[in-house]
Amino acid sequence: MNRPWKTLRFFLLLAALLLALPVVSMRAALPVHDLLAQVPQGAFTSGYLSLTGVEALILARPGASGPFSGNRADARPFRLAMQGISGGFQDLVVLLPQAEDVVRATGSNPLAVRQSMAIGLPPFNQAWLAVEFEPNAPEETLKGKGYGPVSQAGSVMDLWAAESSLESATVIDLAKRDPGFLFGGMLGGRWPVAFKDGLIVSSRDAEALRQIASGEGPMLAERPAGKALLDAAVQTGGEKGGKIIQLYLLTPEHVWPDETGAAGISPPELVLLAQADGEDASQAVLAFYYAEEAGARSALSHLEARLPDAQIASTGRSLEDVIQNLDGQREEPRAVPAPDGAGVLLIPFRFPSQAAAAERNPDAASALSFRAFVTVLMKADLGWAKP
Repeated sequence: MNRPWKTLRFFLLLAALLLALPVVSMRAALPVHDLLAQVPQGAFTSGYLSLTGVEALILARPGASGPFSGNRADARPFRLAMQGISGGFQDLVVLLPQAEDVVRATGSNPLAVRQSMAIGLPPFNQAWLAVEFEPNAPEETLKGKGYGPVSQAGSVMDLWAAESSLESATVIDLAKRDPGFLFGGMLGGRWPVAFKDGLIVSSRDAEALRQIASGEGPMLAERPAGKALLDAAVQTGGEKGGKIIQLYLLTPEHVWPDETGAAGISPPELVLLAQADGEDASQAVLAFYYAEEAGARSALSHLEARLPDAQIASTGRSLEDVIQNLDGQREEPRAVPAPDGAGVLLIPFRFPSQAAAAERNPDAASALSFRAFVTVLMKADLGWAKP
């Protein structure tokens, strides 16, 4: 079966599911900072985090809220909004065509996920889902799969594991495959699961999950580098500020596998790629955090001279060509001060708002401009932005 037909079949199935599954309600998603305030810094040792505000993507698309408000005629804009997902827990997207199985296997409707976040890389990645679920649904579903509570004094989240033991976290039994079970079911695994108040977290990394359930600090939102990058990205949305819809928060080795850079310029401590939506535009923002503002200014000086001629190495296309084909424009990079003498190097790119983009091309998926940058990131093709 060729790829175009697979894609068409996938979204026909998604449209059918929107008509078949019960209407769900969506409470307001957590602000990004509040979600990261649930993440212990010890759970981010991999230096890789990807987040998609699914609800924000849906609501930014004109007419796309229909399936959640009972208007069944609006499945198409919902489908196009969901195509804009460029991060988070990827198994969620893979299993959307099996939404009914996921509801049965996990007690939660994947079409009702408000935010999807992944930390780390397989096989020890963490799945974070902010999603509506019925009272007692996680407990009843997990009991049916042989799970039981894991006792932890002072925990902020309930922690359950197969046979009530975290030692089962890495067990794989292909004979017990359960494809609808989001947390290891594809390979016959049963990852431990922590949950509370509409937030579900699961991982094969039992120690990370224990930290998450216990609420052991300090939290990722308290890390100066992360907070400074988020604050800087939001300010690119204009005078009234923007809202972060999707992001990647990474240590440099995930961005540039070859760590060598310009002579005399140290690498940044942390890198952010974000989609920050304001009232009249959608921004793709690259931001780099330096412990000293002088580091950000040195990197800016090096970047300014070569950014106009930047090339995407894997395709040979110029960066300017890629941006213009998406009706965007490159804004001037700048270094901004951060608390305690630190600095952030910002490289913003301005594109039409998601509503304006949908009006120009009603058949296009949402957030194509951000997806273009994610594709470049995944190909390790951000050499043009390397300090």
